[in-house]
Amino acid sequence: MTILAGTAMLVSGAVCFCGALATRRWLGILASGAMLLAMLDLALWRLVPAIVWALLLLIAGGALGSALRPRADAPMQRWRIGRVAALVAALAYLCMAWLVVMHGGGGGSAEADAPAPVHAGHAMGGSVLGLIPLALSALLAMVLGVIAVVAVGSRRRVLALEAGGMGVMLAAMLGAMLVP
Repeated sequence: MTILAGTAMLVSGAVCFCGALATRRWLGILASGAMLLAMLDLALWRLVPAIVWALLLLIAGGALGSALRPRADAPMQRWRIGRVAALVAALAYLCMAWLVVMHGGGGGSAEADAPAPVHAGHAMGGSVLGLIPLALSALLAMVLGVIAVVAVGSRRRVLALEAGGMGVMLAAMLGAMLVP
């Protein structure tokens, strides 16, 4: 991984974590804390196997997504920018889990994780099907960027920081994977 990608991952992870702290939602704090720890480990130490981080990110994304379900007795709600951002962030955790496995190789040791990042054409055996998660990750990064811009326009700075941070993190992981 390049220094630029690692730095972008760490800074954006810290931004997301600070945004979650500002909202005081415990589920978001736990999920973004797990993401920040994963980024720290993947960028600096590689002490934990990538597959473990991916599993943790899958659980975090699933928990964030399930928290969006409306209660049975709740009236139908309009999907506002905050709710849309939460849904896209939950999906981004799932994409990040895939990127972590593809980038880290899923190995159990630092030696297994050490080879160069997988090039896009070889990410899933070179098949077109393997490019779908890459395209979805890129799309989510762009959508998170748009949400960040809309949130700035709505004067929702914390939401803008969280969405922008997650978008940068996805883009950094994609960049680290695509550029050998």
